[in-house]
This record gives sequence, C-alpha cells and structure tokens, in this order.
Amino acid sequence: MQPVKLAVLMTCHNRCTLTCRCLESVRYQHFDLKVQVEVFLVDDGSTDGTAKQVSSRFPEVTVIKGDGNLYWGGGMRTCFDVAAKKEFDYFVWLNDDVTLERNALNTLVATHRMMLTSRGQHFIVAGKCLDQEDRPFTGGLMRMGFLPYFSRVGISPDVRECHTMNGNCVLIPKTVAAEVGNIDAQFKHMRGDLDYGLRASRMGFRVCQAPGTVGTCLRHPKARDGWRNSDLPISKRLQLLHQPKYDLLGKREFNRRFFGLWAFLPILAVYLFQIPVEFRRLIKLYFR
Repeated sequence: MQPVKLAVLMTCHNRCTLTCRCLESVRYQHFDLKVQVEVFLVDDGSTDGTAKQVSSRFPEVTVIKGDGNLYWGGGMRTCFDVAAKKEFDYFVWLNDDVTLERNALNTLVATHRMMLTSRGQHFIVAGKCLDQEDRPFTGGLMRMGFLPYFSRVGISPDVRECHTMNGNCVLIPKTVAAEVGNIDAQFKHMRGDLDYGLRASRMGFRVCQAPGTVGTCLRHPKARDGWRNSDLPISKRLQLLHQPKYDLLGKREFNRRFFGLWAFLPILAVYLFQIPVEFRRLIKLYFR
C-alpha cells in the first residue's frame, strides 16, 4: 500500500522559538496508517536566525526565503506554489504559533476520509485550537445570516460542518487544491483563509471542523486595536487601517464578494468609529 503523502505548509517571521516548537510537534506526529510528511517553510525575511536554526535542527524541512513583505497570505501562497509542484494527497496549512497534539494530523486525515466515504464529497477539514488559557480559539466558522460576520464553531466530539475556517490548522485534499487553486493574492495578511473556504463552497466542495481539538495556538492582540487607540492622531489611525495586518481594502473586497449590498456597512462603521475616538483624544489633550 502506497503511503499517504502530506505537505505541511508554513510561513514565519522572527518567531524562531515558536516556529521550532511547531516543527517539533510536526516531527512527532502519530498516524494510524502509513503517511509520508514533507514540510515547506517560508522564512519571510526573519532577522532572528530562524532559517539557520530550522536548517540545523530540522534538515528535512524545505526552507524558502522571503523578502519580509509577504505576510501570512503571501508566505502561504509562495509555500503552496512550491509544494504544488510535487505530488501530494493533502496540503496542510499550519501557523507557526500552533503546537500540535500528537495525533492532530492523523485526526484531520481520518476526518476527510470518513466524510468522503460517508458523504461522497471532498471536505476541507479545519482543526480546532485552544488558546493559552485553554479557551476555544481558531477553527471552523459559520456565517451569521446575511451579515458580513462569522461565529466560531464550538468543540464537539463529532464532525461539524461549517461555512469556512481560520487558516491556523487546515487540511486541503489535492482534489480541492487542484480546483480552487491558491490563496488569493488580493488578501495579503487577513481573510485569505476565509475567502478560500467560501470559494471552495461555491465550487461544490464542503468545509468541516474535525472532532475535538488539534493543538494550542497563541491569541495575539488584534491588529484593529491600533485604529481604536485614542492616544494616536487620526492620521496615524487611518494609516493603520490600510496596513497589511488590517487591510481595509482587502476587507472591502472580501465583503463585496460574499455579502453583496451589506459589503460596505462594516467599512463605513470603521470610519464612523473614528469620530468618538478622535473626540476622546481631543478631550485627553485638553485636560492634560
């Protein structure tokens, strides 16, 4: 019996300790069947010695150099392009701040095979992660009616179908990858994962969340906090809105694709929110 071939795709920037911890958890994965794992890592211009450490400690990992301007979307897209030149049964998106449980990848593969057998359809499979305080964090997402917002799918001992997913730990079968293609270049850092799941659904594939949890993932401060900060002048806050880590234009494009007439409401709300924030800033200045 031929082994199942699995490509793990990662991107990183100046998080050497986290990246190596993640790779360590990949190295010691347990599988119920014969699986051949190959890891592809984009080092996006790290200055903390990540590439050197990875090459030394994990010589089996293919390290791809970036220029520091790829961010999550560009890094993962580059990784996907390189891996797609070889023959794999599955591609796994994996954030470098995720520490996998020992059977995590086995759970993702088993979930896909079970859903293909029982439903006759190829599913993208998202893994549920916990944050540092063991609270449910990334995983499957459900659309909230006609509004441009999503809610997280809770932890369940059973497979849960969903509309799309966070990209922290996701298994994509080769059939889906061949049809849907790569992460859209329109999304440099955020929403490329959500867009991918929704595009796959439009093409007749499905998304589900695997049973239980697959690991832990760091919960980082939200990029949007900058444009809410009343200590910053409005010019700086508006500038932050167009940085890749929030990317208001990408948000507008994402909403336009999937939410029609409701697409611009969150965009308008972000700008209107600047009025009370600026008012608070002026009050602080006045009473300083």
